[in-house]
Amino acid sequence: MPKELEPNQDLKINAGLVGMWKKAGLRVKSFKATKKGHNEIWAGKFKTKNAILQMSVNKFGFVFYHAGNKSVNIGRLDKQRKIIDWMKAIIRNAPWAESVNERKLSSQQKKAILIAIEMSGNMTGATKKIEKIKKGLSKDKKVRDALQLANESVNEDIVRDEVHAKTKRELKAAIAKSMKEILQGKTPKYDIINGMTGEMIGWKDGHDYIWQPSAIPYAERELK
Repeated sequence: MPKELEPNQDLKINAGLVGMWKKAGLRVKSFKATKKGHNEIWAGKFKTKNAILQMSVNKFGFVFYHAGNKSVNIGRLDKQRKIIDWMKAIIRNAPWAESVNERKLSSQQKKAILIAIEMSGNMTGATKKIEKIKKGLSKDKKVRDALQLANESVNEDIVRDEVHAKTKRELKAAIAKSMKEILQGKTPKYDIINGMTGEMIGWKDGHDYIWQPSAIPYAERELK
């Protein structure tokens, strides 16, 4: 059993998590403490430009990310690298996420990328709508990448019980779909597995979905 943390470390924990979100690529604008649950020593909500991130830390130092009625253990406070990897996975796949470098996008690019996300799976329709903003905007590199990713995430076949991702494309599609379901308060019904090594990346455990954050960057390096 892990050693219990000392109580009254709210400021230290808060600052640590803000720093981890920043390293992962997300700007936290404000924080609001919330009521602590059973065995929790810290609980609160981080506000960013487009989202509110609810988190908590139990007395053993395990950090939980809450989405809807689902909670996911994303690692211990003393294992920051694993937590940051998991945070990066959220930012890559959540539709609300904004990058630390978001200010480099023009207002037209931002509108176009949001359209690509909202119309996932309808690349033709999204392209036409984006072109109404400005002719040629759909060919902009950042917009084109957003269109392609949104289309891939929907078109990949990942409805089976196990997803043996054999390419980076399959891995990203599986993570994107599972994160979308979690953010909607659902529990994905399939396991995500590194198709090269067989290592588990995410799996269903009862009503919870468990992630192994450290497995994601390894899989991205191994898969083509």
